[in-house]
Amino acid sequence: MDKQIFTSVPIEDLMQSLRLIVREEIAANPSSQSRETTEYVNGEALCSFIGISKPTLIRYRKKGKIPFIEVGGVLRYDKNKVAKALELGNKKGDPKHG
Repeated sequence: MDKQIFTSVPIEDLMQSLRLIVREEIAANPSSQSRETTEYVNGEALCSFIGISKPTLIRYRKKGKIPFIEVGGVLRYDKNKVAKALELGNKKGDPKHG
């Protein structure tokens, strides 16, 4: 990929270029589109959704039990990915499934 440096590009032009690139990528990779919607939530909403306390959320995050992203210093969680991760983690630790 060639490196390009933008010096003075109007934000509207940049946004239009990004939209075009995203549309082209989606059209080129239709199988990569997920049928599930991604919903990023904050820690409080996630705790409520999966029924855990904030200390438990912090412990799960530190142990790598749940996926998260950090955007501008703020943590966000994909509800579906967290639910799947916890479900898989429970199956691994459950003697019935070992």
